[in-house]
Amino acid sequence: EAQRQAHSERMDSLLASVSADTLKDWENRLATLACDRELISSKGYVHLTEFVQRIGREKPEIGKKLLETHRLHTIFPSLLRGLEDAGEFSFISRWARRHERRYFEGIAEFYGMSPNAPLGEYERLTTIAVEQKSVLTLRHLLDALVFKRMISSRAVNLALNIVEALTELDDRHWSSSFAFPNYLENIHFTKKQSRRLFKSVLAAKKLDYHEKRILKHIGDGNPAFVVKLLIGRMRYEVES
Repeated sequence: EAQRQAHSERMDSLLASVSADTLKDWENRLATLACDRELISSKGYVHLTEFVQRIGREKPEIGKKLLETHRLHTIFPSLLRGLEDAGEFSFISRWARRHERRYFEGIAEFYGMSPNAPLGEYERLTTIAVEQKSVLTLRHLLDALVFKRMISSRAVNLALNIVEALTELDDRHWSSSFAFPNYLENIHFTKKQSRRLFKSVLAAKKLDYHEKRILKHIGDGNPAFVVKLLIGRMRYEVES
């Protein structure tokens, strides 16, 4: 408890030193920290992102200025999250639209952190990520849809678009996200959606645990349909 209190007081002291007068110094300090590989792989990075969020939340004008500095792009998601807490929704929307083709990866990461990002913004970024063949951005977007349990028909179709794009890019990690508890079980796939999903599962040379869970879920709703699809997989394996 004493250690936590000391950490909190240290963060308060550092935040108090952030001002328009010290902006350039803080840009340099944050840029150094943001590219420190040892820090990024340690608990220290959590403290950095918490601090950056506080800048955006408690000193939004400073946060906006920091968003103008490209070398800080790795901490943009945390800055945007802090600005969101500060109620800067219009600014964030304008900034994201203006910079979506340059910082689409960071914006996607922010959407994963945000409780407010509308589905239309996910769709816009998905289009850009597919064009750029950005596996990491597509993963961020899929994870956000899954962890937020966005299971409307429109959201599920978007998730399937992402799955198909990742499959095209030979990325198989999508299945572990898609099979996440309390997401997959709450989706009632249409036959068309089931067929799309199965085609992506079919592309795997070997079915893993997550892909088997996905098949089981599809089969629970329509066993005959899955039998038909499995016959198609056997033909695929014979012909491959």
